[in-house]
Amino acid sequence: MGNKQSIKSTISKEVELLFDNAYTSHKANAFDQALSYYTQALNQIESTDNTTHDIDQYQYVIRRSMSYIYIDQCNITLAIESIDKTFKIAHKLRQKDKIAKCLTARGQIKMVKGDYGGALLDLNKSIEINLKIHKKEGLDVALSYFVVGIVYFYQGKYDDAFSLCDKSLKIYLSVADDNQYIIAQIYENMGTVYRYQGKIDGALSLLEKSLKMKLSVFGDNHPQIASVYGNMGLIYSDQGKYDDAVSMYEKSLQICRPFLGDNHPDIANTYNNMGKNSERQGKYDEALSMYEKSLKINLLVLSENHPYIAESYEGIGIVNANQGKYNDAIAFYQRQLLV
Repeated sequence: MGNKQSIKSTISKEVELLFDNAYTSHKANAFDQALSYYTQALNQIESTDNTTHDIDQYQYVIRRSMSYIYIDQCNITLAIESIDKTFKIAHKLRQKDKIAKCLTARGQIKMVKGDYGGALLDLNKSIEINLKIHKKEGLDVALSYFVVGIVYFYQGKYDDAFSLCDKSLKIYLSVADDNQYIIAQIYENMGTVYRYQGKIDGALSLLEKSLKMKLSVFGDNHPQIASVYGNMGLIYSDQGKYDDAVSMYEKSLQICRPFLGDNHPDIANTYNNMGKNSERQGKYDEALSMYEKSLKINLLVLSENHPYIAESYEGIGIVNANQGKYNDAIAFYQRQLLV
């Protein structure tokens, strides 16, 4: 008995240390390192015959955390596999709050896939469960509202998107907790919605607010900073400040590449935005090059019917039309319609 307790204690300490290292790495966006630590922790857990409640709890947290890393990496196949395993553990634990968290994560995966209807079903179910459990709008509900707002944005429902983001923001601001990162992210998303509504001054103000908060949390070399730079670049391009836009896009790429690698949808999105910026200036060869870079990455990492791919086809079609290559333009417009 004494030996078993000693082994269990040693394994528990090892798992805790591995988990702490994984969490720290994840927070620093060192995704591969975080996955390595999480995998080692799982191997330690699975090497024992213990199936205690505490061990199941650890497995749940680890697998859900791995799911979010795969989402950040846009590795949809592994994200789905990981969240499915997390669901099984949550059902085994019979804890509805954990099932709700799984639904939120799966909703985010579906959103990244471009399955907006499926995402909304999971997210709204998560909200429903949490409201039944807690009888009030807590942080879990606030996160779901925030993600629903993003889905509405992708669907072009800008008023609904802003409303949900604002609803989420009010909950986060009402809770005395360390929520600066998510609050900053909400401000960024609200600024993006304002841009699409033509409220440029309001958009820039919210993005500057987001940037200030994110710099205080992450420092100046983090993908979250790059995201704000990219959105500010869009506004500068809208204002005809094309050189300022390019400066922001290049800053964004410089930060993102070491974290995300060259083949990531965020990198592709920046190339797409640089293409639009060049197109607006009549620099069609440059624009075409950027659109093609964007399309190449998205075809590698996203499903063939993803909206980002349709956007790339449209951009290439527009450039071909502006260059008088009408047959080529029609071919790309037809591809866009098939997505």
